[in-house]
Amino acid sequence: PTRELGSQSRAYAAMTMQIVKATQAQDNLNKAIAAQAAAAQNRQRLRGEMMETAGHAAVAVSPIVAGVKKFMEQEDAAIDLKVAMMQKDGSFGKFEELDKLATQWGGDLPGNKTDFSHMIRDLKSQGISDDTIIKGGGLATAQLNTVMGIPIADGSFFAKNMEAHGIKESELLASADLTQRAYFAAGLSKEDMYQAMSYYAPKANTLGLTGLENQKQIYAVEGLAANKGLEGSSFGTNFSMMLSQLAKGPKMVEAATRGMKSEVREIMEASGAKFEFFDTKGNLKSLRDVTQEMESGYNKVRAKFGDEGAMKVFDEIFQQEGGRVASILAQAGIAGFDGMMAKMDNQASIDKRIEVRTSSLSSAFEQLGGVVETAAAKFGEAFAPEIKAFANA
Repeated sequence: PTRELGSQSRAYAAMTMQIVKATQAQDNLNKAIAAQAAAAQNRQRLRGEMMETAGHAAVAVSPIVAGVKKFMEQEDAAIDLKVAMMQKDGSFGKFEELDKLATQWGGDLPGNKTDFSHMIRDLKSQGISDDTIIKGGGLATAQLNTVMGIPIADGSFFAKNMEAHGIKESELLASADLTQRAYFAAGLSKEDMYQAMSYYAPKANTLGLTGLENQKQIYAVEGLAANKGLEGSSFGTNFSMMLSQLAKGPKMVEAATRGMKSEVREIMEASGAKFEFFDTKGNLKSLRDVTQEMESGYNKVRAKFGDEGAMKVFDEIFQQEGGRVASILAQAGIAGFDGMMAKMDNQASIDKRIEVRTSSLSSAFEQLGGVVETAAAKFGEAFAPEIKAFANA
């Protein structure tokens, strides 16, 4: 019995030791698990703090980056303009004044300062003087582009308009207004108007058909032709040919009559048609008066020899190309000519159209965008010296 008690005692002691070891192992395991959980939680916290810090940094730096980018865009556009304006002595003309106008228009009209700097550069590349831009040419271009849907940065259309019609500085804003009236009254396209001007401009200037009133009458001719499907470069070349024939002077009809086929000459003589396109001083009459002469002569020929006879006469006097426009004017007559002039008069002014154009929410945002971009650029400008210094270090 004593040996059995001793054996049991040793067995209990061994079992107790195993329990102690197991308990210690479980404690160690629990501690390890707890440490792992704490470490994971700590890593998650650190990761969150790092992300938050990076986010704050991005938010803090973002306006600076955006502002600097806008400043860079405006600075590049201004430098492009300076290069275009640079004189032999290294000066830049009236750059400072033009740069201020670009900033002003960027706040007043759809578009931004960068757009208007490019527009001014475009005008300069077309040979437009600083003073002409300052005294109305720049604003007229900006307004016309806004109304006719021409890209704000494009100065080529109104530059061609000034050149083609010999517009004076005092007529610039009125010319822009007239151009948009013709555009809407006759349903013309800006591309067709530009192409037409490119062709008829030299002859119109040679004949002295310049200035605001003559521009209006040229647009009336173009509108009447467009209503008959004669537009763009086709109108420009045909109208130029008609003007070329008129440029031959007071004796042009007489000379054309002598060179006519006998059939056509007999038609002229039998109908009693005469075309007095020049006044007593030998100057070409206005296009309105020329139209009236064409109508009178055309109707006299037509009364005896029909449309075919009238077309033959006009083709001989103005050549086939020029005869197309001349025939359109003769058939429209003074009533049609005055009617097209009245349609232009009845159009809304450029100021009214801009008022409506800029009243929409999208335009308001566009204008606000121009103001915000200018403000952002001014903000970015403050950091420009340090950035440049760092880049050049």
